[in-house]
Amino acid sequence: MKLHNQNKKGFSKSFLMISLITVAALIGLGIKEYISRKSSLEAHLFSYCTSTSERLGTLLTTPLWNFEIGRLMDIAKVEMKDQHMIHSISINEKIANSTEQLLFCITKDASGQLINCQGNPKGTNIEKTRKLIKNDILIGTLKIHFSQKTIDQQKQTLLKELSVQMFFLIVIVLAGLFMAARSLVK
Repeated sequence: MKLHNQNKKGFSKSFLMISLITVAALIGLGIKEYISRKSSLEAHLFSYCTSTSERLGTLLTTPLWNFEIGRLMDIAKVEMKDQHMIHSISINEKIANSTEQLLFCITKDASGQLINCQGNPKGTNIEKTRKLIKNDILIGTLKIHFSQKTIDQQKQTLLKELSVQMFFLIVIVLAGLFMAARSLVK
């Protein structure tokens, strides 16, 4: 009987070690998956910011060249309404050799409404600056401020999803190990 109890204790320790190693491996895989998907989200954000600034730079050059200020503002407002990650757009017009003057700046207030600003809006995370060039002449500078709020929300959602998945996976694996161990002990 004493030998049987020692075997049970040894088996219990082995079962505990196998369970801990399995849980640690699953947690490690979960962390690796989170880091990978988070990096993918950040790469997507960088790509989005770059392509948006290039597109807007192309769209806004001709109206700036033609002094169509109303059209510049209309394009900027449409972009800001359609693109939830754009926090503000400002254009500086080149007026002298190296001097630039703020032509306009629009931003979103706390409720998401578009308002005029003075050129350096607060609450932005990423800034992309693009020179506006027409016929090889520098005519101004476009600055777009992007809000990382959306990407941060996506990261939080990802973390929650992976945490729930890992919890259920660990519970299922441990339940399977426990059931297998019980059948071996009998």
